[in-house]
Amino acid sequence: MAGKSDTERSDVARIRAVLARELETINEYEAFAEDSSNPEVKAFFLHLAAEEKEHVSEATHMLRMLDKGQDSHFAKPFVPGHFQAAVGNVPSEPALPAAPP
Repeated sequence: MAGKSDTERSDVARIRAVLARELETINEYEAFAEDSSNPEVKAFFLHLAAEEKEHVSEATHMLRMLDKGQDSHFAKPFVPGHFQAAVGNVPSEPALPAAPP
């Protein structure tokens, strides 16, 4: 982020903090929904989670606008095996469960 003002840097840091909190909150609301046996309560928590997902989208949009270095990573494609290739462990075929002895 070289060349950016202190205000822009702190805005980016604040957006990232919001993004982290929103993601954590989605997990909590979805867990609350899963744990509830009351359909109305379950629907309430899923509704809240959906709202937080919109906030994640909005925060990501703001982050991409403010940090072009971060934005460039969103344009990179991730092909199947991307993560395995990074550690030099690319399976030739999907792993199958081992047959019982």
